[in-house]
Amino acid sequence: MSRERIISYFSEGFIRSLPFLSCLGFLFLGLFPFRIPFFIELFVPFFYISLFCWLFLRPDLLPPLSVFCLGVLSDLMYANPLGVETLICMLLYLSVYSQRRFLIGHSFIFLWGTFALLMLPLFIIQWSLNSLLRWHVMPFDIMIGQWLLLIGFYPIIAGLCSKLYNMYLDETI
Repeated sequence: MSRERIISYFSEGFIRSLPFLSCLGFLFLGLFPFRIPFFIELFVPFFYISLFCWLFLRPDLLPPLSVFCLGVLSDLMYANPLGVETLICMLLYLSVYSQRRFLIGHSFIFLWGTFALLMLPLFIIQWSLNSLLRWHVMPFDIMIGQWLLLIGFYPIIAGLCSKLYNMYLDETI
């Protein structure tokens, strides 16, 4: 194998793994707490935004096994009962993947609203499961605060994912 072919092979592999790597990066970014005045610290799972974007833009590069692995990693990193984040990730995968044809061609504002409406029941499911599995009712205001911050950061993270898509993955592979 020639050197150019090896470099091409590895660069194509890196480009194909950009969706997973960006979701992983935003998973780590979500570990940093937000300190909001008159409120407790919030940990926001930013990787949900990148997961939504990549499942919309290039679902072929984020197979179900990758989404499952991201869910298990987030369960471990966010210290949730094992399986809660994984279930949420898989439900997000199923809902975006099944409605992808409907979402294609709509405006950014429509996708933002779709993400907000989709994440609200998923956050409620997550809150319910966390409360059930920990044997006490988790604070509901934390869940609402996380959801609002997640919706607020959607334009930034979706813009970054879109930029990566346009730079490297738009019709290149």
